[in-house]
Amino acid sequence: MLSAKEKRKITVALTVGLAISFGITGYYSMRGTLASYAGVFRLNDVCAFLLAAVLWTLVYEAVAAFAVRRAPAAAKSGIRDCAFVLPMFVIPANVFAGLTKLLYFAYPFLYLYGEMFLDFIYMLAAFAGFTAYCLRRYYPRQSYGGVVMYFGGMFLGASAIINTARFVITVLL
Repeated sequence: MLSAKEKRKITVALTVGLAISFGITGYYSMRGTLASYAGVFRLNDVCAFLLAAVLWTLVYEAVAAFAVRRAPAAAKSGIRDCAFVLPMFVIPANVFAGLTKLLYFAYPFLYLYGEMFLDFIYMLAAFAGFTAYCLRRYYPRQSYGGVVMYFGGMFLGASAIINTARFVITVLL
């Protein structure tokens, strides 16, 4: 078991890693958004990476805090431990999505399909692994149904919020 001090250090490191991974995966779309403000942002690429990192990390933290507070009784017992472990699954999904998005530079027409499906597919795979890990590690077999329903509902809800935010940022700004 980790002490509170060790857990805080790991949480800070995971949050920094999460921000970097969100910067990697959100770079291309944020670059396109900031291109319309060319006179305002001089270092468009650096600003795109940093803005994507900060913005999506804030959205992630808000959704994660909401999910932890809203957990039903079936999922309450291990929800804090699961919230601690979640970045370990989200970071690789974001990095793989960001690396796949490098194809946008060679094939710009892939952007339309990639932004709709790519993040969702990678995050779905990461979330499936996260759910299986948490079920085996933190919950008794009798509560699997309720926990899976809660995690699945939160994933779909978080995906809807994130995709709406992505639409607003990319299209309306």
